[in-house]
Amino acid sequence: MRFIKKYFFLLLMAIVITVSVPFVIKSATDKNARTEGDAAEESWARAPHTQEPHITEPALPQDTASALPSDSSTPGSDLTPAPTPSRAPADASYFDDALFIGDSRTSGLESYGTLKNADYFCFVGMSVYNIRQREANVKGLGKMTFDNFIKRKQYKKIYIMLGFNEIGYPKKKTVTRYKELIDSIRALQPDAIFYVQANLLVTEQCSKTDKYSHNPDILELNSMLSELADNKEIFYIDINELFGDGKGNLRNELTGDGTHVYAKYYRDWCDWLISKAV
Repeated sequence: MRFIKKYFFLLLMAIVITVSVPFVIKSATDKNARTEGDAAEESWARAPHTQEPHITEPALPQDTASALPSDSSTPGSDLTPAPTPSRAPADASYFDDALFIGDSRTSGLESYGTLKNADYFCFVGMSVYNIRQREANVKGLGKMTFDNFIKRKQYKKIYIMLGFNEIGYPKKKTVTRYKELIDSIRALQPDAIFYVQANLLVTEQCSKTDKYSHNPDILELNSMLSELADNKEIFYIDINELFGDGKGNLRNELTGDGTHVYAKYYRDWCDWLISKAV
């Protein structure tokens, strides 16, 4: 009888332990999970959340047959012709003593354009804030800083296209830096005239969905940059009159990524630049 009672007691204890252990484990797991979650949330709350401005760019869209519009077999056939100048027209030789400074759009001009005798100082992501901090891979010269590059020869025309990667910074500060850049170049290039190029708009879809690249901001910055022009030594030219849709956007059929034109349209860009020669 005593043996039966002892056996029954042990069986009862085994049942109690079997039933209780999962609840004990779950409770401990939940407690640990809450502790880790609370720690993570506290860490996130302490972390700074200041948004860094936009300073990088996507790669240039590839000008492949599959990416091009189906009705664009003739380069630039769907673009509005550049206006005929009242003076004798210039040609590509006008740019033999020219320098182009800018970001990936200027890189596109160098790679795909027709102005091969001009010099180029450009890199993806260039801005008025980092132009002196990074090296550019200059054709025939290798990697160089801007300060070393700009001293090596004299130019008659200098084209600058910066501002896209500055969206996110205070616009007044960007324009001030832009003017300071021009003034510093002018001190070393006293005989040059300057062309401030408007920043290329993005497509309507890109403007609506991209975190930084909004056409109203680009247009506002362009307007502020236009005020740097005196039409004597500094001129403002706006490529959006060629590539824009008339509603403040880049035309969809000209781009694969919403921010750069297809490679073949840089030839039209160069023709347009020739038409704007002073």
